[in-house]
Parts: sequence; C-alpha cells; structure tokens
Amino acid sequence: MKHLFSRSLFPLLALCSLSLVGCSTVDIFTLSPDYLQQRQIESRVFTTDNEELILLSSVEVLQDIGYIFTESSHELGILTATCNRKADNAEAKEALATIVTVLGVLCGSNQQLPHEHEQCILVSVVTRKVKNGTLVRTTFARKVFRTDGTFYIQRIVDPEIYDGFYKRLSQSIFLTENAI
Repeated sequence: MKHLFSRSLFPLLALCSLSLVGCSTVDIFTLSPDYLQQRQIESRVFTTDNEELILLSSVEVLQDIGYIFTESSHELGILTATCNRKADNAEAKEALATIVTVLGVLCGSNQQLPHEHEQCILVSVVTRKVKNGTLVRTTFARKVFRTDGTFYIQRIVDPEIYDGFYKRLSQSIFLTENAI
C-alpha cells in the first residue's frame, strides 16, 4: 500500500515541479534596455586596418597599467587579461562598521559581517575589420571576493574607464605606427 501510494504521488509531484520551473524561467537571450548604449561606450573604430597593430598596442597599454595576459590571438582578433586589486571601499567599510556596532548593541553580538576584500579585473579586447578601418570592442568586468569566501561578477559600465583606455590606445597606436 505504501509503495502504491508513493507511485501515485510521483506524477503529481513531477507535474508540480515542472509547473514551477515553467513559471521561473528567465529569457537569457533578452537584451537589457541599455545594451546598445553600453555597446557604443565599449566600441571604437580606428582608421587603420592593421588588427595586429591594434592588439599589440592594446597589450602595451594594459601591461603599463598592470594587467597579465591570459589569452591572445591576432588571427582571431582577441586578447584577454586580468589584474588583481584590493576591493577596499572606505564608505562601505564605514557603513559595515556601523551596522556591526548597532547589531552588537541590539543583539549582544560582535560577529563580523562579510565584506569585499579583493577583486580581479577582467578585460577582453576584440577586433574586427570594418569598411573604414578596424572596430575594437573592449569590455571590463570585475570578480569581487568577499571575506566569507563568496564572490560575484560585475560588469564595469563607467564611460570614463572606456574613454581613458581608448585615449591611451590611440596614443599607443600612433607611437607604434610611427616607431616613436
């Protein structure tokens, strides 16, 4: 009887779990509303059609600011690199200390809350020939590690970072092209 009962419940449980899965699906292929704007920030067209020159100049710029390369292929027009940095944020630490103090007073606890302590900046540079030169798309992201062993990955969307990179890249291309 017990065996028969569990068999009769199985289809019902399977149907319920499938309906829950159906309700919680997320369309991963839907682009965010600001996708095109971010793509424009990440992309620049250079008048040279020499992709190898652009990748070499990108290597020089990124090495100058402390990146280590993980992959490079001028045939494919791709370059990836990483850079480790401290993730200390004075405002976040101050807010965390306030929360710990308040909780300690209210609950009689002095337990430490996890906070960000280190980050790995990830960059990828991809080149593609276009009608009037070479399109370069650069993306920056950061993998932030917390003191409790967890981490999260966050795309960097600050236009100033991309503008700064592309200004340095333009200078590097000019210097390399003119053998200066």
